Amino acid sequence: MQNSFDVSNPAGSGRIYGNPSGSDRIEIGAGLQSLDSTPSTTVPHPKGVMVWMGISAIGVTKPRFVQPGAKINSEYYIRKILELFLKDDYCRLYSTGDAVFHQDSAPSHASGVTQKFLTDQQVQSLKP
Repeated sequence: MQNSFDVSNPAGSGRIYGNPSGSDRIEIGAGLQSLDSTPSTTVPHPKGVMVWMGISAIGVTKPRFVQPGAKINSEYYIRKILELFLKDDYCRLYSTGDAVFHQDSAPSHASGVTQKFLTDQQVQSLKP
């Protein structure tokens, strides 16, 4: 006994016929490409991605991707985000230092440790 069903895809539509011999291959009707019925292995996507990025009238910063599962405290924020921003982007975008840095009020942004770091680096900033 041969089972069949109709399918369509961007390449066209047609009928797929099951293979009574029990192999993993199936026959494809006209208009469809060959299919392998062997289950594929999939890799689950992360639930989300956290990215830090800055924008200004002069340009944009490089995106900084936060490691999955990382705890974003002041130390992480300074070492993995702000230091790289100051080294790679701030000097490129504001070579004269004529900028005011603005952040939201996330705990790692508003902490005294982070505010002191920005002051020590002579970065003008609005206090969150």
